Order: sequence, then structure tokens, then C-alpha cells
Amino acid sequence: MSPQRDAFTLITSVIALLITVLPPTLSAASEKPTDARPSTLDLQATIEQAYERGDRRIVIPPGVHTVTPSGRHHSTHLYFEGMRDVEIDGQGATLVFSDPAKVGLIFKHCVNVTLRGFTIDYDPLPFTQGRITAINPEDGTIDLAIDAGYRTDVAYFSRGLAAYTFDPRTRWIKPGSWDLYPSRLEKLDDATVRVHIRNAASVGRNNAAVGDRMLVSRRAASGMRLIECGDMRVEDLTVWSAAGIAIQEAHGPGGSYYRYAVTRGPAPAGAVEPRLQSANADAFHSAYVHRGPHVEGCRFAHQGDDAIAIHGTYSIIASAGASRQVLLTPKFELPLEVGDTLDIYDPLTYAIKASAKVESIEPSELPEGPQRQAIEELWRHYRSTAASKRYYRVTLDREVDTTVGDLASSPDRNGSGFVIRHNIIRDHRARGLLIKTTHGVIEHNLIEGSSFAGIALGPELAYWLGGDFAQDVVVRHNIVRGTGYQANAHTNPNNLIGAGVVVHAVTVDRRFSPSQLNRRLVIEDNLIEDTASLALLITSARDVVVRDNRIVNPHRLPSAMTGAGFGVDPAAAVFISQASDIVLENNTLVLSESHAVTPLVVGPDVEHLHDQDNGIMVVDDPTSEAAADR
Repeated sequence: MSPQRDAFTLITSVIALLITVLPPTLSAASEKPTDARPSTLDLQATIEQAYERGDRRIVIPPGVHTVTPSGRHHSTHLYFEGMRDVEIDGQGATLVFSDPAKVGLIFKHCVNVTLRGFTIDYDPLPFTQGRITAINPEDGTIDLAIDAGYRTDVAYFSRGLAAYTFDPRTRWIKPGSWDLYPSRLEKLDDATVRVHIRNAASVGRNNAAVGDRMLVSRRAASGMRLIECGDMRVEDLTVWSAAGIAIQEAHGPGGSYYRYAVTRGPAPAGAVEPRLQSANADAFHSAYVHRGPHVEGCRFAHQGDDAIAIHGTYSIIASAGASRQVLLTPKFELPLEVGDTLDIYDPLTYAIKASAKVESIEPSELPEGPQRQAIEELWRHYRSTAASKRYYRVTLDREVDTTVGDLASSPDRNGSGFVIRHNIIRDHRARGLLIKTTHGVIEHNLIEGSSFAGIALGPELAYWLGGDFAQDVVVRHNIVRGTGYQANAHTNPNNLIGAGVVVHAVTVDRRFSPSQLNRRLVIEDNLIEDTASLALLITSARDVVVRDNRIVNPHRLPSAMTGAGFGVDPAAAVFISQASDIVLENNTLVLSESHAVTPLVVGPDVEHLHDQDNGIMVVDDPTSEAAADR
């Protein structure tokens, strides 16, 4: 057996062992009902009083604890601030939050707090589900017979709606279906709801049929938020549902450790049909932290968005000229602190124009004058309204020369230094990993059944203004399998989200970034198998090593058009464009069950591609030795 086969056999063995040795909260299916009676314990007071007494291990009693919003904080059920050096142990406890529009738990300005063992759920659930009984493409509506036990209170579904079509046999998103975005739900009778889709034309292309199942969610609050926290530990938790992100960290020192599960919980009271979804959004989301998270040994499945996302952000510069002061306007938040580095980017080339240290930050206003109109036009360009924008006067340690529309980002606030290791990610919407940061390692993960890309590296320079470019990242010893089967990923020529592994940077005017700032990447010894379209796509990158990877049966679907609108060859197994100093070494390609495939296609503006002829070798081996039971 070759060394490469040995490596993949080892990967599979490690993953199989991981499944068997994980704690019960991570290894169990978790879709089991509980017979425990609800508790009326005041958890807010219980935990606060124990902490104030000096207890450094606080135990949440086993059982089901129904938690209503405490009134302490307008947006959450439980709110804790300023905790240090304490463990909250909830082994055997389930926290059921009563308002899906509000966060379950918030920890703010906390350091070295361990959260262990409990389960998070919501009642009522933040989604509804049912069987499709009628489809009307002409008026853009779909009728659902709502499953018994699931909500029919259409007033709850007033905004932030998304709908997904599920295969009734597999209970997972139907291949070839599209994301749908309802404008409203209309109750036809006690058990039937009519879903009005905002873009009526999308109903006809959705590949749905009467008898398919559909889920409608309202995206809202996270299950847990860690705000401006550092060195936290989240161990052996389980999240059964959340209206938004399952667990989110934002701002602050970071450097926290996560090992938990996100999976579908038990059917609600009175229901026969099991749940179709876990959290409505990401399983884990890290934004604007100084030190990147350590995510290891997690099991994420069935959530409505990315499994793991780590990023910073770009702000728009609303001032011009040479000065030590710049006026910034962020799309969402301004994650800056005094002492941080601020990089200034040219909005056309995305080259860094200048860097400086932040000396002060003050709220400000956008002055009247010609630049106001320019900023309002920029926000339309970035698909956001100017009316809700905030402005900050930032003083730097040296003079910089800026133009209205330049972008600014801090490399100190993007989760740099992350670790993603030994995680199992399965059967969810969107990307397995969405990494928009630097200095990290992604290794020994199983990513299987992500409806978009398995691993995506690089910024989102358009709508989300999420960054930064991926630099100094190693991707090794992972299995990426069965990705990109949702129609958004493989039939939309204007998307690049369908390949198994993607390195990219797409500008707001829909082109590859020419800056090649995705740099110093290593993609080695991975198995990329059974992707709907491309296996590997590399753009806007420099100094990338791709070696010892095994690609098995890309392009399992004949209609794949991933990235064609950007000039990507839809028949490529590997596509490289707008890149330089790329090394291909000892990669193998098996095409036994693929549709027409060109092993390697080199697009425009590629320089110094090493071993183009022999870096990807087609081998006649119809068997994937790394295949594992799903």
C-alpha cells in the first residue's frame, strides 16, 4: 500500500475512533425525547448567588429547566457579566428557552469561564415544517400541510424568513433545490399554511414536488453569545435549536476552546414527524476576536447555515486626504480598540495602501457636503442602507492618505491563530468551513454533506464585507465528501460556493480580486470526494502548495455550472485563475463515476504554476479506500 493510501486509511481510522470515544453529548444522535419534568428554578439568581458566594464550581441540577427572559437584559433569557475563573456544570440539564427571538445565554466581559454539559433548546421552536401539498409557480406560492406539533402561528414569521426543500426519504435538503425567501406566511386553515415567496420566479426552478417536505425558519437570536470574552471553555454542550447561530463569540481577547454538538432535538410535544433542522444559522461563528478560537472534537449537523465561520470585517472610509484622522463607517460593527493595527485597502485593487496604529476612537457624524452623496451611493453599492449607518472618527499614530470608498480592516480583530481539528460536520446547508482570517490550521476533519462548499478560504468583499484574506493557513488530512449538491452551489454560474475546497476573493462588481492576497496556503493530504462540481478552485492567491491530495469523482452532476459567470471552466476538476507561485505536487484524480471532466484548467493571469503537467495524475482506481459509512 502506498504512503498516500496509508495516510487516508489513518484519517478514516482516527475519525471512526473519534466517533466512538467522544463524550455522550457529542457522540449520541441526540434526537431523543426526555421524560424529565420541567423545573421552575430561577437559574439567573441561582448562578449569580453562587458566584457572589465565591463558588468556583456552580452546578445546574439535572432535569429540564424552562427559562423565560429575565428582564435583566432586553435581548436575552440569561445574562452574566464580568465572571472570572469559574465552572458552570450542567451535566444532565436541559435549558429550554421560551422566546426564540431572544438569545438563550449571554456572557459578557468574562474570562476563563468553563461551560459544561448542558443542552440548549427552544419551545416553541424557531421554525415550522410540513409536507408540500401544492406548488403555484405563477403566483410564487407553496402550500404546506404543517406537521402535527409544529407551529402554525404565522404572526411569528414576520421577517428574516428562509425556506428549504427537503427530501422526504433522507430528511435532508433536496439536491437541486434552491434557497427560498418568503415574504410572509398565510394561514389557510388550522393545519395548512401558504408560503408566499419573495422572488416568485424561484418557485418554478426549485426542483420541488408535491409530497416533498419544507421547513420555514425565522432567523433571529443566537443560542449563546460570548461577547468580549477571553479564554472561555465550552465543553460537552449540545444545542438542539436556536433561531440564529448556535454559539457565537464576538469581540474581545478570544483564545477560547470549543467542544460541543449541534444536532436536531426530539420532536416537540404532540408531534410524530422528527425535526428537520437544528439551529437556524451557523453552528459556530467567531467574529472580531483578537486570538482565534480552538474548535476541536465538535459534531455539527443539520444547521441552516455554515458549520464554522471565523472572520473580521471591513469598514468604508468616509473621508479623504492626508491626515492622522479617518472617518470610518462599518456595515455592522466597528471592532477596533486603541493599539490595534488598521490596514487601508484600495477598493479597486484591494492592495494595502497604508497601515497605522489606532490611538483613539470617537463616535462622529457624516458631515454635510458632496461626500454624503458619495457615501450613500457606496452603501447602495454594498447592498445596505445609508440611513442606519454609524460613523467613527479614528485617530492614527501617523498620517495616511485616503480616498472616500477605501476599505479599512484590522488584522488584530479577525480571529487569527485559529485551530479547527477533529470535527465531524454533516448534512447542513451552506459551507462546512468559512475562513476569512490568517494563521491557522484545519486538520483531521470530516466534512460531509455540506450543501455548498466543504472548505472556503478568503474574504467576502461584496455584501458581507467580511475579511480578511486567508494567509498562512494549513489545510491537511481532511475528508471533504458529498458537497455542493444544492442548486445554489452547482447550477448558479455567478456563485463560487460549489467546489469541495475553494480559495477565492470576489469583489463587489463580481470579479476575482486581482490582489492575490490569499497567500502562503498549504493544501495537503486531503481526500476530496463525490463533489457535485469542481473539487478544488484557487483564485486571487499567491504562494499556494497543493500536494498529496486525492480527488475522487468530482462532477457527479452533469449540469454543474459553478463559477461559469467568472470564467471558471465548469468541466474542470481543479481550476486556477488570477494566481501566482502555485505548486502542484503528487495529487491523484479518480474519475470512475464522474461526468466529463478536465483534470486541470488554468485560467487567465496565472504565473509560475509549478508542475502543471504532472501535478495532478489521473489514476484508474474506482475504489475510494477512505470511504466510510455515513
